[in-house]
Amino acid sequence: MVKKILRLGDSALYRPCAEILPEELDALRGIAEDLRDTLQDYRRRYGVGSMITAPQIGVPKRMFYINIMDEHTEDNHIFIINPIVHYPDPETYEVMDTCTSYPWLKVKTRRYRQCALRYRNLNWQVREVMLQSGLAALVQHGVDHLNGILGTQRAVDDKSLFFQPE
Repeated sequence: MVKKILRLGDSALYRPCAEILPEELDALRGIAEDLRDTLQDYRRRYGVGSMITAPQIGVPKRMFYINIMDEHTEDNHIFIINPIVHYPDPETYEVMDTCTSYPWLKVKTRRYRQCALRYRNLNWQVREVMLQSGLAALVQHGVDHLNGILGTQRAVDDKSLFFQPE
């Protein structure tokens, strides 16, 4: 079901999320469907969007959904539960963060170029992957949401916010 996406300034977005327990897995399937449906709806309206987190639809749990599409692949649906991120290399770079909670804004942030991600999938299996550049930045953005941090709080400086008309 398509859910309302909480917008920049909503106090619920600034609260850290609780870890998901194994006994909550059945309830998560409904949340997973809501995340998928909501991101698909967002894409229809805005023409962009690769990720949405549970807190953005009012669920304070450590889960997010990534759907990467490009001309060379079919949809890649990935549900990330209880992510743990490590940064094996201190190298960072500047990236223009966008967010489903503020579709009219781009924010210049610094993100690690690489990250090692450990998470559980919807079958409660542990997965580990090393990510680079764009996917690494996307996952860092998602983990920030789960920690109650928005991209606007990661702005490089006070001149790093850019309005983009809807």
